[in-house]
Amino acid sequence: MHSSVQLRPLLFALALCNPALAQCPEEPPVQHWTGAGNVTCPCFVAGEEAGATFTVDSSHYPIEILRVGFGWGSVTGGQPDTLEQAINLYAGGLPDPGTPQFSLAGPVLVDGFINEFDLSVLPGNKIINSGPFTVTLEFLNDSAVLAPSLVHDGNGCSPGGLNVVKAIPGGWSDVCSLGLTGDWQIHVVYRRVNCGPGGLGMNYCAPAVPNSSGNPAIISASGSATVGDQDLVLIANLLPQNQFGYFLASFSQGNTQNPGGSQGTLCLSGNIGRFVGQVGNSGMTGELSIQVDMQSIPTNPPQAIFPGQTWNFQCWFRDVNPTPTSNFTDGLTIQFQ
Repeated sequence: MHSSVQLRPLLFALALCNPALAQCPEEPPVQHWTGAGNVTCPCFVAGEEAGATFTVDSSHYPIEILRVGFGWGSVTGGQPDTLEQAINLYAGGLPDPGTPQFSLAGPVLVDGFINEFDLSVLPGNKIINSGPFTVTLEFLNDSAVLAPSLVHDGNGCSPGGLNVVKAIPGGWSDVCSLGLTGDWQIHVVYRRVNCGPGGLGMNYCAPAVPNSSGNPAIISASGSATVGDQDLVLIANLLPQNQFGYFLASFSQGNTQNPGGSQGTLCLSGNIGRFVGQVGNSGMTGELSIQVDMQSIPTNPPQAIFPGQTWNFQCWFRDVNPTPTSNFTDGLTIQFQ
């Protein structure tokens, strides 16, 4: 690595700043850096990556990454906009985050700004089911001393693999161990996928097979697991837009891939109830929800839910990916009281 040099404080810019279609509100930005980033690192060659690894509150997962930001600056300021290779999202951290589960090709960064990119409007899988996860900037160009590059805060590098680099040669490393003196000026904005009141049940058979939206669809539930309350709502989101679907229920879990030519996995078995009387359309939001009559689950014959029982639920929906097909959410298991 080359030595870092000082530059003037950064301003803040937004790139592709459109609101996400989201059921849950976005959470505050997550970052490691503090203060105004003022140290640039012209220390990369083409194909290398620099990034930050994050972990959020475990109760928030699964999450959808909405926006990512990178501090970008030069010593002199006012340098031309820079085209880089990609922004990459990994569902892991050191020693090796794996392969990117999402990439935004060809980001253009402006000198002297925190450049924020809205991923929520783009197709692809931005769902993180558990931490840690890593966001990187992949370089298209070799760094030059006066050219803009990634910025860090210069006030101490946080240990524990929070600031990473993929070097050529050398591979993945904690960049603090290589002499970086601050935290990369990188932040992430996310939303919880499931935020309904109650937070009922536990997901399994996850993640689902991605559908034509680029995301694996997710099922959740709100209301109450107390049978006497008669308050259970099933919710499916991250579905393809404007497609029909309905929910399924069973005592038994399963794992049947591509049933009936579907692209997804059926996570139920046994006597499966089909809520065909409550078929819905995902609309522009890519979401479905139903109120469940807990006195009459549509198995054959219909059954009531009783305290102490555990039921499993899933949503089955149509898709065009690229030809007409179907797919499923993951599964949800709920123990009732």
